[in-house]
Amino acid sequence: MGTGAVVKLKNNTGGGDPPALGKSFGPASVEEEFEFERAAEDESDLIILKARQMAKDQEEFSAAMERTHQAIGRVQIGTLAARQLSLQSLVDLRRLKESGEYKKAGKTWATCCREGGWNRRNADRLIENLRPLALEFLDNLSNFRFSTIEAKRIAMLGTSVQLRDASKLDKLSNSEAAIIIDEREVPFDEIHREEILTIVDEALSKREKEAKKAEKELKEANKEHETEKKSLLKEIERLKPFDPEDKGLDRSLKQMEEIEKGFNEWENGLRRFCFDKRLDTHPEIQARIEAIQVRVRERWLMFCEDWDAFANAETE
Repeated sequence: MGTGAVVKLKNNTGGGDPPALGKSFGPASVEEEFEFERAAEDESDLIILKARQMAKDQEEFSAAMERTHQAIGRVQIGTLAARQLSLQSLVDLRRLKESGEYKKAGKTWATCCREGGWNRRNADRLIENLRPLALEFLDNLSNFRFSTIEAKRIAMLGTSVQLRDASKLDKLSNSEAAIIIDEREVPFDEIHREEILTIVDEALSKREKEAKKAEKELKEANKEHETEKKSLLKEIERLKPFDPEDKGLDRSLKQMEEIEKGFNEWENGLRRFCFDKRLDTHPEIQARIEAIQVRVRERWLMFCEDWDAFANAETE
């Protein structure tokens, strides 16, 4: 390149005009320069906001991940210590599920159960069994060395289990707090653990007896209902000839046959009690029986007359 291609800028202190850079690299007016600077500031603010949001999201993600790992770690320790029967590990797992922290950490519930050493179905089943008991109450049961099975039996009593003065709990003994089961009150602490379990077993046994009694009464009621139902169905069958579905020409004959059956039963009944020798000394009873016979005979004769008029009428 020749020497003519090299451009040397003069020092501004030495006189002369500075090079006109505005037309090539910046805004040509004050307004354009202001807009240029404001756009640059907006873009810078946006970058800062995005960076802050990313940092916040990352911070929340890290915190949720840490809490989830801590909970799973506690579950693992409890599970290994008691072969998946540790009440505290189950309480921690339930607390994790209800908090939903694992979702923020990008984990599924099944993954948390597996990492904690639990089968998801078993964990869900046991958590549901213990649902009637609050987490704080379960924490106390765990502290007092109650097992999962024992806690489950307490949960079976539902709302009949109450806790008095929970704020005065003492882990070992002489606790001012008390557990109340079926109006029986026992100090709620570790030293009274066996007594509490005895009351729980007695309460469950009482409920089991009541349930069996109720089941027996229900079966007897159902049996009576079935007997009544069969009797009604039998009566319906007996009355069908009086109002058959097809109403054929032999309907009248079938009705008369049913009446004859009823008359046979009526006659047998008469012969069982009317020929009682003791009636000889009670003419007033005889008179009442004969009056009934007369009324029945008259009604029968009236029917026979109506039948003759209908069936044997002379044609004109």
